[in-house]
Amino acid sequence: MTLKAKRLSYFFLLFLPSICFFYIGLFLTISLRYQQNFSPEQWSEHLSLFSVIFFFWIFVFYFFHLFDLCYHRSMQKFLVAFFTIIVLNTIIAIGIFYAQKNLLITPRRFLLIFQLITFSIIFFWMLSLRLLFQKRMQTPVIFLDLPQISKQFLETKPYHNSSFTFFTSLPLTQFETDNSFTLPKKNPWIILPDIVHLTDTQFKKIKHYHQEGATIVSCYYFCEEYFRIIPLESVTEWWFLQNTQNSNLFSLALKRAVDFLFGVLIGIVFLSTFPLIALLIKFSDEGSIFFTQERLSLQGKPFILYKYRTMIKGTPTNTWTNPYDKRITSMGKFLRKTRLDELPQCFNLLNGTMSLVGPRPEQTHLSSALAKQIPFYDERYRIAPGLTGWSQLHMYASSAEESKKKLEYDLYYLKHRSFFFDVEIIIKTILYLFRFDGR
Repeated sequence: MTLKAKRLSYFFLLFLPSICFFYIGLFLTISLRYQQNFSPEQWSEHLSLFSVIFFFWIFVFYFFHLFDLCYHRSMQKFLVAFFTIIVLNTIIAIGIFYAQKNLLITPRRFLLIFQLITFSIIFFWMLSLRLLFQKRMQTPVIFLDLPQISKQFLETKPYHNSSFTFFTSLPLTQFETDNSFTLPKKNPWIILPDIVHLTDTQFKKIKHYHQEGATIVSCYYFCEEYFRIIPLESVTEWWFLQNTQNSNLFSLALKRAVDFLFGVLIGIVFLSTFPLIALLIKFSDEGSIFFTQERLSLQGKPFILYKYRTMIKGTPTNTWTNPYDKRITSMGKFLRKTRLDELPQCFNLLNGTMSLVGPRPEQTHLSSALAKQIPFYDERYRIAPGLTGWSQLHMYASSAEESKKKLEYDLYYLKHRSFFFDVEIIIKTILYLFRFDGR
């Protein structure tokens, strides 16, 4: 079974029963609460309100990966995720309850009893499936001639939160001559370099393992599936013709509408917090309140980026920065950590020079330098830069080498971008800002 098929089957074993358990829990709670006075009208009133609550709850479950048995491999991470979800869903439910007109249904003990029943059922269902499929969840992985790109990621990102289990790594020559090597019984993946010249013996041996149930994939496909990047070594001019396409008018209009909506919402936060933040910036270091800099937008067109100033007055700002840069003021550290320094970018969202989701806009001169060092770097300007993005969620680049790695995340976004991928990135950004694991 392929990785996608396996995860899809697990998804429906968790997703569909969870929805059923929501409504079963609601029915049981109403029955306990009203007993002999239970009427169809009461069921109808609760059903309409709780269906709205369930809609948001499902999204929270999804973005904490509770519908993916392969994600939380350790019991500790599963428990942390589950109880974090209970807290968030309680806040969501209370907010929806008090948004009712005339407060027809009050939360109080009813919500407590409902959550106790429902989350207990869902918890034991998910726990049972984890114990039942524990051995099946993990796919053994065998690397043959492990390339440098995979080595780097395996060193920095060990096999946590994954359906893969590292089995072994062998040079092809050793694989060819080592007759003591035995294939794991449980449908393993054999990972090959993307370009490899196999001898007849090597090919026959791999073909034999394929017939025994092994899945044969390239290391670049594996990196895309597991790490959600596009390794730069796998990219050619043909790659862009095969894997990218222009967005249709509806997608563009929808993205622009979302950008404008968030521009207005962020603008409201900006206006309401501006007096206090401006005062604190002035107290921490004399100088201008705002920081402006020329960056590159869609198709490499220059635009002016707006931010709150976070560095000491008079220091050069046209160089690389890092989270521990000595030029950053004490107030600037707070603004950067909370991302409040980016509130003025609401103007960039409103005027269309930036999108809510996209690659990070880079300084003009740094971008020109990086384009000379990194192949296909300018291709990231096929889409508008973003206030947040897939690459921004995973790393902060303060060198050309880190920018190269960051580009691999941008290329993944370029290939897979969609409305729902943008929603995923937005929610994970919010979770990250509140110090949940949004990645």
